[in-house]
Amino acid sequence: MLGKLFKHNLKQVSKLLILIHGALLAFSVIGRIIFSMALNGEGDFNTASAATSLITAVYILLYVLGIFCIAVMTYIFLARDFQKGMFSNEGYLMHTLPVTPAQHIWSRCFVFIIWGLIDMIIICASLAIIFINSYTMQYLPEFFQEFWSAMLTAFGTSEFFSTIYMLLTMLISVFFNIFMVYFAICLGSLCKTHKILGAIGSLAGIYLVLQIVGVIMMLTLGWSPYSVNSNNALIATTSTTGMSPAFMGFSIVFDLLLTVGFYLGIHYILSRRLNLE
Repeated sequence: MLGKLFKHNLKQVSKLLILIHGALLAFSVIGRIIFSMALNGEGDFNTASAATSLITAVYILLYVLGIFCIAVMTYIFLARDFQKGMFSNEGYLMHTLPVTPAQHIWSRCFVFIIWGLIDMIIICASLAIIFINSYTMQYLPEFFQEFWSAMLTAFGTSEFFSTIYMLLTMLISVFFNIFMVYFAICLGSLCKTHKILGAIGSLAGIYLVLQIVGVIMMLTLGWSPYSVNSNNALIATTSTTGMSPAFMGFSIVFDLLLTVGFYLGIHYILSRRLNLE
């Protein structure tokens, strides 16, 4: 039943998301043409005319805005789909199916993950369509090498442990972010009126509390991007000695416990406190 529910939910959300991501790829092809005209085969924007430079600048502005809007729209649309499917008129039908609350949660979570991955892949493909050419290709290895070196410096541990930490953090953060949004929506559903505003307020409150706890953790466990100068003022450091192992380990455990807590909260509300009014 979980597989059938997953296919139904995936089909339901994919129509609009395919359309807007297809539009992004089409807009990227236009950008490729504009950049080719601006470079004029010489790999230098300085040789482009004033009109071409203006068109290129306007396109870049629209493109960056478009990527931001599509990424945010995808996230909001998938979150809204959970709210509609569980707590709106559609929820009456969904909750009559022989499906457990856990199956409802995981089916929509997997759809969220699938489209999150598709969103990232299409955005990367869009960037490649526009910017990858014979001139940029020669700088890509150097860029990734410097990026990886900066990441290792930030973590302050060996390459092996840094890689493990990043993989675990990425894996946990996927479920953490999804379940945090779902939990906020569930809290909003408990409101008698203005359930969506209640969900937004719950999400903002959760995020604020987590940010405060995160700062306390960084200062307590020995990692902070700030230092105190001779005047006792808090200033940003120009370099970092890396995160302490205590901070890295505790942050993983903390995020994992929160993820489990969010899931249990969602499951409890769907099974014991369901409010479809």
